[in-house]
Amino acid sequence: MALPGVREVIAKLITPAVCATALHHCFVAADPAEVAFLAGQQYGVRATSEGRAAYLATLRDVRRDFTVGAPAYRAAIAQWSRPALVIHGCQDPVVPLAHAEAVVRGLRRVERRWLDPCRHFPQIEHADAVDDWLGEFAFAGAGR
Repeated sequence: MALPGVREVIAKLITPAVCATALHHCFVAADPAEVAFLAGQQYGVRATSEGRAAYLATLRDVRRDFTVGAPAYRAAIAQWSRPALVIHGCQDPVVPLAHAEAVVRGLRRVERRWLDPCRHFPQIEHADAVDDWLGEFAFAGAGR
């Protein structure tokens, strides 16, 4: 998808079934109703010319961010002094765990929560745990 021209061709081939298949791989145990809902939302956005352009821009920028932009991101993270909560699925096929671990290493005041098994949507796959962690983090922040 990072090769010029390839992503444009593939973007035009996106169908509801393609979206559903891709989303299915973002869950450890995909719920068909959840995947159908998300695919419906994703396809609706990516089927428009504006949506397709935004999707392609994201793909281009993500690659550049992880290569050319990496030093700037590391420097910005090192400057961050506020508390941070990083929640990540250990089996995420979209954002590798190594990237989340690098962010955690760069932060000064961080709580890390790795979910296993979990892929790209911890807020869906482990909603109760994520809700609890966000509540605890926000409540603790009120006393800081």
